[in-house]
Amino acid sequence: MDKCVLIYEDDIEILYLCFAILSKSNYRVVTMTSCEHVLTDIEMIKPNLILMDLWIPIIGGEKAIGIIKQNITTRHIPVIIFSANAILVLYVKGYMRMDILRSHLKLIIFLR
Repeated sequence: MDKCVLIYEDDIEILYLCFAILSKSNYRVVTMTSCEHVLTDIEMIKPNLILMDLWIPIIGGEKAIGIIKQNITTRHIPVIIFSANAILVLYVKGYMRMDILRSHLKLIIFLR
């Protein structure tokens, strides 16, 4: 079975772009425009990687990552946080890591 990438992004154009790129690379891609049911989503989809918009509405990417990383059954899943903001700093309950790529799309990768 192909590796699965779960994308949380509320901007439909960015979501479509990520989906198109990853799908062409033979990844199974599942997209969501909200993350308030993140643990249920992960249980159903069983992703190998999560791309998380930091500023996604309702609970937000920071809180969603906290939920993922505090849960023993999901904390092993790598999460890539992305944002269009020029400066990105994120604190997630005991996790702080600045791995900012030099491009217009800033990324922080959280691995446990």
